[in-house]
Amino acid sequence: MADRAITGNLVDGRIQIKMLFYVLRPLLACRWIQHTGTQPPTEFEELMTPAWVTTDERGWIANLLEQKSMANEAQPFHLDQRRADSIRSELDRYKSSSEPAATPSKSSTVELDQVFRDWIVQETTS
Repeated sequence: MADRAITGNLVDGRIQIKMLFYVLRPLLACRWIQHTGTQPPTEFEELMTPAWVTTDERGWIANLLEQKSMANEAQPFHLDQRRADSIRSELDRYKSSSEPAATPSKSSTVELDQVFRDWIVQETTS
């Protein structure tokens, strides 16, 4: 999600503030999972509180949140090259280290179908 958001929306160093948060939320969620092995919180602010989010990043994101609250979400925002490169590098690292999830096996519904049929027969004969 973050990769698509940055690739499709960062043009000439500019990205809509709203799209930038579509990059930051999954990026911070990946960090959360990497460090805790648990599901990340839903609240964006909680994703920013752990020690693995630097003070510089917290300040930058707080500034972005302030700008987002005062501006049109579609307003272009200049993302400096250093931040863009850092984000892309981190996203690439997560993509290369992730393993595709195994496709769950399709279970048979034969037993469940029979339970349902038995229940219908019981209900109609009662």
